[in-house]
This record gives sequence, structure tokens and C-alpha cells, in this order.
Amino acid sequence: MPRVVDRPISTRIEPHIERCTRGFVVCGSYLLAFPVLALLMLSYHNSWYMGLDALISNGISQKIFYLLRDRHLTPVGEPLRRVRKSRIILFLSVELIGFCATFAITQTIGSSSLGTESSSHPTKH
Repeated sequence: MPRVVDRPISTRIEPHIERCTRGFVVCGSYLLAFPVLALLMLSYHNSWYMGLDALISNGISQKIFYLLRDRHLTPVGEPLRRVRKSRIILFLSVELIGFCATFAITQTIGSSSLGTESSSHPTKH
């Protein structure tokens, strides 16, 4: 006959409580993951819409859309209709050159160290 070792009750119940708690945590994390993911998806779609709205309402984009639109479908009260197309194209080209120059400066390595010493660029002593 095997000998039965009498262990204290706390050592017998403690693993059961630990496993039960772990099960609740796992189930809770699965149940809470779906609402969090749904909220993240909503914020992603919202930021996409805001970026698209900013592009459409941009002055450069509006001038490009005006130039590409059919003249017969353009409303009579459109303010750009009073300006010659060659002047709009000239102004648009100056705006695009300025935008491209600004974007090129922000993408260069030198833009990060304009006026300040950067720790990411080691100096030779």
C-alpha cells in the first residue's frame, strides 16, 4: 500500500487558484482584444479620411483639378475662371517648385543638423 503524504491545504489549493486566474486572464485578453482592434481600425480610417480631405482641399490640388476639369462643367462663379490658364499654370509651377524644394531640404541629412550639433553625426577631432 502506497504511503500518503499529508501536505498542507494551501499547497494543494494554490495551483488550482493560479490556473483559474491564468485562465480568466487569457479569456479576458482575448475578449478585450477585439474592441481594442476595432477602435484602432476606426482611428486608422479616420486619419486616412483626414489626410485625403487635406489633399483635396489643398490649393495646389484645387488648381490642378480646375485645369483638368472640362470647361463646360466648371461652375460660372468659379474664381479661377477670371484668370488666364497660362497664368494659373505659371503660378502652379512656382508653387510646385517651392514645395519640391522644401520637401527636398527636409529629406537631406544636412537638415537635421542645421544650426545645432547633432549627436547622431560624430565630429572628427
